[in-house]
Amino acid sequence: MCAILLTLALFGCAGTAGETPPGGHPSPGGTPPQKVVAGEYIVQVSPDSASNAEKVIREVFGEFEISKVELISKNGHFYKMHLVLDPGLEELVQMAARDRRIIGVEANSIYQKF
Repeated sequence: MCAILLTLALFGCAGTAGETPPGGHPSPGGTPPQKVVAGEYIVQVSPDSASNAEKVIREVFGEFEISKVELISKNGHFYKMHLVLDPGLEELVQMAARDRRIIGVEANSIYQKF
């Protein structure tokens, strides 16, 4: 009886990793792509720029009409910015790479409970 339960447990869990959810497309890692909030990005500023982070963010990305900058995490110096004119993540990452005050930028992902 114990061997049957063990077999069911092992084979019952196998074969689900990397499957594409209905209507989704897997990313290279086998997980579906995450949905993001349009025009919202998470920006991490360097610790030496933390005291004037909003000013730095507006200087670096201001050409895209920033409507709001919000502190998300004081410890990591993370801010959420909302852009009126969204150039896309690739352009923002390139801009961030050219300015030492910005550590990184990523799209604001919508996390779903599974």
